Amino acid sequence: MQKIHYAWIVLAGCCMIQVGGLGNLANCLGIYVDPVCADLKISTTAFSLYFTLQAAAMAISATLCGNLMKKFGVRKCLIIAALAATLIYGGFAFADQVWHFYLLALIVGPVLNIVIVLAVPSLITAWFDAKKGLAMGVAMACAGIGGAFFNLVLSMIISEYSWRAGYLCMAIICLLLLMPAALWMIKDDPREIGQMPYSLTKGETDSVSSTAIEEIEAKAITKNPVFWFVFTAAGLTTYVCTFVTYLPAYGSSLGLPAWHAGAMLSAAMIGNMLGALSLGYLVDRWGALKTEFFGGILILFAIAMLLCGQYLNRGLIAAALIFGLSSAMYSTMN
Repeated sequence: MQKIHYAWIVLAGCCMIQVGGLGNLANCLGIYVDPVCADLKISTTAFSLYFTLQAAAMAISATLCGNLMKKFGVRKCLIIAALAATLIYGGFAFADQVWHFYLLALIVGPVLNIVIVLAVPSLITAWFDAKKGLAMGVAMACAGIGGAFFNLVLSMIISEYSWRAGYLCMAIICLLLLMPAALWMIKDDPREIGQMPYSLTKGETDSVSSTAIEEIEAKAITKNPVFWFVFTAAGLTTYVCTFVTYLPAYGSSLGLPAWHAGAMLSAAMIGNMLGALSLGYLVDRWGALKTEFFGGILILFAIAMLLCGQYLNRGLIAAALIFGLSSAMYSTMN
């Protein structure tokens, strides 16, 4: 009987990280807008600044986090980040003023860079030579599954108890899913256990390690139009996918009942899951460029449907389902 390649164990760990990280910590934030604003008597705009500051902190610290992972390894950085995320999200439960959210958002930004942005792509790149797109799609689909499931569970907890209980549950979920994966399932590099990336055997040559990679200066990169295309596409995708968080609030502004507005976010999470699987498959078949264009067209179609929301009624759930592809584009393609 052929022994399973350890890459699949790493992928299982990546799935746990995505469920407890992106699916739990990032994809469920929209359900807190109304209850927090009502309890603290603040405007939606004031509370939403918390999301902006968090995104800014992530952007500013991205290079630093990448360098830390390169120096100390993904596993060590992920263990520390998982503990930090647990403490910080537990801290959100005790916030009494809106500036408490702002302060914690600035602190958690670098932590989320490791947990939801950098760790999983780095691990899959290290462990998969073949089926890399599929592996990435499976991992990112788990974020959609986690988002769809935890949105429902945390919404019930918030409704039954409070939004503070919801944040505490998020912290516990993060700890229970990320720590086992980081401690016992993932390895930084297949060579640590005498293996090669999936599809390569010991007798074959790793095309990356055997090739002298010429260092390219930053000035040379910025003169390449491909760099600016990728930069612009990544920026626009990231900008668009942040609006997934506001789907429930948008539904409420159209006069939809609470269950309908909440169903829009759950539909977007399902769209994220299906989109991640589809994009991972298409990247392997079509390549990244064609897949990026195809996904972009679908997202524009979904945006047009959402803008016509007052006429669509229940068709908004279908629009949200397609719009969920933006989150999959962000996590899988970027």
